Amino acid sequence: MSGDNIKNLPVSSASTISNQDAVLVGHLFGSQDTVNRDALTNHFKGPFLAAALTGVVLLPAFDELLAKFAPSTKDNLYMRIIIKMLVVAVMYWVLSNWVLIRK
Repeated sequence: MSGDNIKNLPVSSASTISNQDAVLVGHLFGSQDTVNRDALTNHFKGPFLAAALTGVVLLPAFDELLAKFAPSTKDNLYMRIIIKMLVVAVMYWVLSNWVLIRK
């Protein structure tokens, strides 16, 4: 199979990469070491945060605190579950968007 060698193909000197393009490519892909570590950290951040918040909400101390603020939840299991779900959802949103809120 005969073809042109890639080293012998003509190259245009006018097609240089702009600084903006280089910054964008660096931001998107970065170096392989930081990309792998950051991707792994970002991949597990959400599940661990959800597990931690759910663990906090399942503590008996949280039930007592909830009964002080909403006395109707002491006897109503479904209301207590709904309020806990809402608390976890709001806390998850606040903690996962902490960087955006601080600015």
